[in-house]
Amino acid sequence: MSVPSIESLEAQLSQVSDLESLASPLENAKRLASYKAMDEHFLPLLASKIPEWSKLSTIAEFSVVEPLVIGIGSGSTVVYAAERLGEIKRVFSQYINDLNLICIATGFQSENLILSNNLRLGTLAYYPKLAVAFDGADECDPQLNCIKGGGACLLQEKLIALSADKFIVVADDRKKVPYLSYSWKIPIEVVNNAPTFVENQLKKEFGDDLKECDIRESMPKKAGAVVTDNFNCIMDINVGPVHNVKDVHQRLKQITGIVETGLFPNVNCAAAYFGNSDGSVEKIVPQTE
Repeated sequence: MSVPSIESLEAQLSQVSDLESLASPLENAKRLASYKAMDEHFLPLLASKIPEWSKLSTIAEFSVVEPLVIGIGSGSTVVYAAERLGEIKRVFSQYINDLNLICIATGFQSENLILSNNLRLGTLAYYPKLAVAFDGADECDPQLNCIKGGGACLLQEKLIALSADKFIVVADDRKKVPYLSYSWKIPIEVVNNAPTFVENQLKKEFGDDLKECDIRESMPKKAGAVVTDNFNCIMDINVGPVHNVKDVHQRLKQITGIVETGLFPNVNCAAAYFGNSDGSVEKIVPQTE
Protein backbone atom coordinates (compact mmCIF):
# COMPACT_ATOMS: atom_id res chain seq x y z
CA MET A 1 0.00 0.00 0.00
CA SER A 2 1.36 3.42 -0.96
CA VAL A 3 1.61 6.28 1.50
CA PRO A 4 -1.71 8.18 1.38
CA SER A 5 -1.65 11.92 0.85
CA ILE A 6 -2.35 14.23 3.75
CA GLU A 7 -5.14 15.81 1.69
CA SER A 8 -6.87 12.44 1.25
CA LEU A 9 -6.76 11.81 4.98
CA GLU A 10 -7.95 15.30 5.86
CA ALA A 11 -10.86 14.99 3.42
CA GLN A 12 -12.27 12.14 5.51
CA LEU A 13 -12.36 14.29 8.64
CA SER A 14 -14.91 16.91 9.64
CA GLN A 15 -14.34 20.41 8.29
CA VAL A 16 -14.51 23.20 10.84
CA SER A 17 -16.75 25.22 8.49
CA ASP A 18 -19.35 22.45 8.71
CA LEU A 19 -19.35 22.26 12.52
CA GLU A 20 -21.76 24.10 14.76
CA SER A 21 -20.39 27.52 15.67
CA LEU A 22 -19.01 27.95 19.17
CA ALA A 23 -19.71 30.74 21.67
CA SER A 24 -17.48 33.37 20.03
CA PRO A 25 -15.27 33.99 16.99
CA LEU A 26 -12.25 33.51 19.26
CA GLU A 27 -13.40 30.04 20.32
CA ASN A 28 -14.02 29.12 16.69
CA ALA A 29 -10.50 30.32 15.86
CA LYS A 30 -8.96 28.36 18.74
CA ARG A 31 -10.69 25.22 17.46
CA LEU A 32 -9.53 25.92 13.90
CA ALA A 33 -5.96 26.55 15.09
CA SER A 34 -5.88 23.26 17.00
CA TYR A 35 -7.37 21.29 14.11
CA LYS A 36 -4.85 22.79 11.68
CA ALA A 37 -1.97 22.02 14.05
CA MET A 38 -3.09 18.42 14.51
CA ASP A 39 -3.75 17.90 10.79
CA GLU A 40 -0.40 19.38 9.73
CA HIS A 41 1.73 17.57 12.30
CA PHE A 42 -0.04 14.34 13.22
CA LEU A 43 -1.58 13.32 9.88
CA PRO A 44 1.86 13.05 8.18
CA LEU A 45 2.94 10.66 10.94
CA LEU A 46 -0.21 8.62 10.45
CA ALA A 47 0.23 8.57 6.67
CA SER A 48 3.74 7.19 7.04
CA LYS A 49 2.48 4.41 9.30
CA ILE A 50 -0.63 3.33 7.35
CA PRO A 51 1.25 1.13 4.82
CA GLU A 52 2.73 -0.86 7.72
CA TRP A 53 -0.37 -0.87 9.92
CA SER A 54 -2.71 -1.85 7.09
CA LYS A 55 -0.97 -5.24 6.90
CA LEU A 56 -1.76 -6.05 10.54
CA SER A 57 -4.94 -7.80 11.57
CA THR A 58 -4.51 -9.27 15.06
CA ILE A 59 -3.78 -7.81 18.47
CA ALA A 60 -0.65 -9.93 18.63
CA GLU A 61 0.64 -8.31 15.44
CA PHE A 62 -0.17 -4.80 16.63
CA SER A 63 1.43 -5.44 20.01
CA VAL A 64 4.91 -5.67 18.50
CA VAL A 65 4.59 -2.47 16.44
CA GLU A 66 6.32 0.65 17.70
CA PRO A 67 3.48 3.01 18.65
CA LEU A 68 3.05 6.66 17.82
CA VAL A 69 3.45 8.52 21.10
CA ILE A 70 1.93 11.99 21.31
CA GLY A 71 2.16 14.58 24.09
CA ILE A 72 -1.05 16.39 25.05
CA GLY A 73 -0.78 19.50 27.19
CA SER A 74 -3.30 21.73 28.90
CA GLY A 75 -5.13 24.96 28.25
CA SER A 76 -8.35 26.08 26.63
CA THR A 77 -7.01 25.73 23.07
CA VAL A 78 -5.42 22.29 23.54
CA VAL A 79 -8.91 21.00 24.38
CA TYR A 80 -9.65 21.14 20.66
CA ALA A 81 -6.37 19.47 19.71
CA ALA A 82 -7.32 16.47 21.86
CA GLU A 83 -10.80 16.56 20.34
CA ARG A 84 -9.33 16.40 16.82
CA LEU A 85 -7.00 13.54 17.74
CA GLY A 86 -9.96 11.62 19.16
CA GLU A 87 -11.82 12.13 15.87
CA ILE A 88 -8.81 10.96 13.85
CA LYS A 89 -8.67 7.79 15.93
CA ARG A 90 -12.39 7.12 15.36
CA VAL A 91 -12.31 7.80 11.62
CA PHE A 92 -9.21 5.71 11.01
CA SER A 93 -10.04 2.98 13.50
CA GLN A 94 -9.03 0.32 10.97
CA TYR A 95 -5.46 1.53 11.44
CA ILE A 96 -5.34 3.16 14.88
CA ASN A 97 -6.00 1.43 18.19
CA ASP A 98 -4.95 1.55 21.82
CA LEU A 99 -1.77 -0.36 21.04
CA ASN A 100 -0.29 1.93 18.41
CA LEU A 101 -1.42 5.39 19.56
CA ILE A 102 -0.35 6.44 23.06
CA CYS A 103 -0.89 9.87 24.62
CA ILE A 104 1.24 11.32 27.41
CA ALA A 105 -0.28 13.96 29.68
CA THR A 106 1.40 17.01 31.18
CA GLY A 107 -0.92 17.11 34.18
CA PHE A 108 -4.35 16.40 35.61
CA GLN A 109 -6.32 18.44 33.06
CA SER A 110 -4.61 16.84 30.10
CA GLU A 111 -5.14 13.37 31.56
CA ASN A 112 -8.84 14.12 31.53
CA LEU A 113 -8.64 15.44 27.96
CA ILE A 114 -6.98 12.22 26.82
CA LEU A 115 -9.43 9.93 28.58
CA SER A 116 -12.55 11.90 27.63
CA ASN A 117 -11.60 11.59 23.94
CA ASN A 118 -11.16 7.79 24.24
CA LEU A 119 -7.42 7.96 23.74
CA ARG A 120 -5.01 5.69 25.57
CA LEU A 121 -3.10 7.31 28.41
CA GLY A 122 0.55 6.37 28.84
CA THR A 123 3.42 7.57 30.99
CA LEU A 124 6.82 9.00 30.19
CA ALA A 125 8.43 6.16 32.15
CA TYR A 126 7.08 3.61 29.65
CA TYR A 127 7.24 5.83 26.56
CA PRO A 128 10.21 8.21 26.92
CA LYS A 129 10.35 9.19 23.24
CA LEU A 130 7.51 11.23 21.71
CA ALA A 131 6.95 12.00 18.05
CA VAL A 132 5.27 15.34 18.71
CA ALA A 133 3.79 17.27 21.64
CA PHE A 134 0.95 19.81 21.52
CA ASP A 135 0.58 22.34 24.32
CA GLY A 136 -0.50 25.88 25.06
CA ALA A 137 1.56 28.82 26.31
CA ASP A 138 1.06 31.81 28.55
CA GLU A 139 3.34 33.87 26.31
CA CYS A 140 5.15 33.13 23.04
CA ASP A 141 7.69 35.42 21.38
CA PRO A 142 8.67 35.62 17.66
CA GLN A 143 11.41 32.98 18.12
CA LEU A 144 8.78 30.70 19.77
CA ASN A 145 10.38 30.90 23.17
CA CYS A 146 7.58 30.53 25.69
CA ILE A 147 6.50 31.23 29.22
CA LYS A 148 4.45 28.39 30.66
CA GLY A 149 3.34 27.52 34.16
CA GLY A 150 0.12 29.49 34.61
CA GLY A 151 -1.50 26.17 35.47
CA ALA A 152 1.42 25.14 37.73
CA CYS A 153 2.40 22.19 35.52
CA LEU A 154 5.60 23.66 34.13
CA LEU A 155 7.95 20.82 35.11
CA GLN A 156 5.73 18.13 33.58
CA GLU A 157 5.14 20.32 30.53
CA LYS A 158 8.86 20.82 29.99
CA LEU A 159 9.57 17.09 30.38
CA ILE A 160 6.99 16.30 27.70
CA ALA A 161 8.08 19.09 25.36
CA LEU A 162 11.75 18.12 25.51
CA SER A 163 10.97 14.43 25.08
CA ALA A 164 9.30 15.11 21.73
CA ASP A 165 10.90 15.36 18.31
CA LYS A 166 8.71 18.43 17.70
CA PHE A 167 6.86 20.77 20.04
CA ILE A 168 3.79 22.60 18.70
CA VAL A 169 2.11 25.54 20.44
CA VAL A 170 -1.64 26.11 20.10
CA ALA A 171 -3.05 29.21 21.76
CA ASP A 172 -5.10 32.36 21.25
CA ASP A 173 -3.60 35.58 19.95
CA ARG A 174 -3.38 37.16 23.41
CA LYS A 175 -0.41 34.85 24.05
CA LYS A 176 1.62 36.24 21.13
CA VAL A 177 4.05 38.86 22.48
CA PRO A 178 7.12 40.77 21.21
CA TYR A 179 9.24 39.50 24.12
CA LEU A 180 8.74 37.32 27.17
CA SER A 181 7.53 38.69 30.49
CA TYR A 182 5.61 41.23 28.44
CA SER A 183 2.60 40.85 30.72
CA TRP A 184 3.30 37.59 32.60
CA LYS A 185 5.63 37.00 35.50
CA ILE A 186 8.00 34.04 35.28
CA PRO A 187 6.71 31.03 37.22
CA ILE A 188 9.37 28.95 38.99
CA GLU A 189 8.79 25.63 40.73
CA VAL A 190 10.52 25.65 44.10
CA VAL A 191 11.13 22.94 46.70
CA ASN A 192 8.46 23.54 49.30
CA ASN A 193 10.80 24.42 52.19
CA ALA A 194 13.05 26.69 50.11
CA PRO A 195 11.10 29.86 49.11
CA THR A 196 12.86 32.16 51.59
CA PHE A 197 16.29 30.89 50.59
CA VAL A 198 15.38 31.15 46.90
CA GLU A 199 14.09 34.71 47.30
CA ASN A 200 17.34 35.77 48.99
CA GLN A 201 19.38 34.21 46.19
CA LEU A 202 17.20 35.88 43.56
CA LYS A 203 17.89 39.25 45.17
CA LYS A 204 21.64 38.55 45.01
CA GLU A 205 21.48 37.36 41.41
CA PHE A 206 19.18 39.99 39.91
CA GLY A 207 19.53 42.94 42.30
CA ASP A 208 17.26 45.84 41.43
CA ASP A 209 15.97 43.99 38.35
CA LEU A 210 13.94 41.76 40.68
CA LYS A 211 10.71 43.71 40.95
CA GLU A 212 8.39 41.02 42.35
CA CYS A 213 8.78 37.63 43.98
CA ASP A 214 5.61 36.02 45.33
CA ILE A 215 4.56 32.56 46.42
CA ARG A 216 1.46 31.69 44.42
CA GLU A 217 -1.56 31.30 46.68
CA SER A 218 -4.37 28.87 45.93
CA MET A 219 -7.19 30.89 47.49
CA PRO A 220 -10.14 31.11 47.27
CA LYS A 221 -10.46 27.35 46.71
CA LYS A 222 -7.85 26.33 49.30
CA ALA A 223 -5.90 28.20 51.95
CA GLY A 224 -2.14 28.22 51.49
CA ALA A 225 0.25 27.95 48.59
CA VAL A 226 -0.41 26.20 45.28
CA VAL A 227 0.99 22.66 45.39
CA THR A 228 2.23 21.24 42.08
CA ASP A 229 1.83 17.66 40.86
CA ASN A 230 5.38 17.18 42.19
CA PHE A 231 4.46 18.48 45.69
CA ASN A 232 6.45 21.68 45.28
CA CYS A 233 5.31 25.32 45.39
CA ILE A 234 5.19 27.96 42.68
CA MET A 235 6.79 31.40 42.92
CA ASP A 236 6.02 34.10 40.34
CA ILE A 237 8.83 36.56 39.73
CA ASN A 238 9.31 39.73 37.70
CA VAL A 239 12.83 40.52 36.53
CA GLY A 240 11.75 42.87 33.75
CA PRO A 241 11.57 42.18 29.99
CA VAL A 242 13.21 38.88 29.01
CA HIS A 243 15.06 39.16 25.71
CA ASN A 244 17.82 36.58 26.29
CA VAL A 245 15.60 33.71 27.34
CA LYS A 246 18.29 31.07 27.63
CA ASP A 247 20.50 33.29 29.80
CA VAL A 248 17.75 34.17 32.29
CA HIS A 249 16.63 30.53 32.41
CA GLN A 250 20.17 29.36 33.18
CA ARG A 251 20.67 32.03 35.84
CA LEU A 252 17.52 30.85 37.57
CA LYS A 253 18.32 27.14 37.28
CA GLN A 254 21.69 27.54 39.02
CA ILE A 255 19.94 28.68 42.21
CA THR A 256 19.61 25.76 44.63
CA GLY A 257 15.97 25.11 45.47
CA ILE A 258 14.59 26.03 42.04
CA VAL A 259 13.43 22.78 40.45
CA GLU A 260 12.42 24.25 37.09
CA THR A 261 11.51 27.55 35.46
CA GLY A 262 8.54 28.49 33.32
CA LEU A 263 10.89 29.87 30.67
CA PHE A 264 10.95 27.55 27.67
CA PRO A 265 13.89 28.54 25.44
CA ASN A 266 13.07 27.22 21.99
CA VAL A 267 14.81 23.90 21.49
CA ASN A 268 12.33 22.07 19.26
CA CYS A 269 9.25 24.26 18.82
CA ALA A 270 8.51 23.97 15.11
CA ALA A 271 5.38 26.13 14.88
CA ALA A 272 2.78 28.06 16.83
CA TYR A 273 -0.87 28.35 15.82
CA PHE A 274 -2.78 31.34 17.18
CA GLY A 275 -6.54 31.73 17.06
CA ASN A 276 -7.43 35.39 16.50
CA SER A 277 -10.39 37.25 17.95
CA ASP A 278 -11.77 37.85 14.43
CA GLY A 279 -12.03 34.09 13.84
CA SER A 280 -8.87 33.71 11.74
CA VAL A 281 -5.75 31.65 12.47
CA GLU A 282 -2.11 32.72 12.27
CA LYS A 283 0.68 30.17 11.97
CA ILE A 284 4.15 31.28 13.03
CA VAL A 285 7.45 29.46 12.58
CA PRO A 286 10.58 30.53 14.48
CA GLN A 287 12.24 33.72 13.33
CA THR A 288 16.00 33.89 13.27
CA GLU A 289 17.55 36.26 15.78
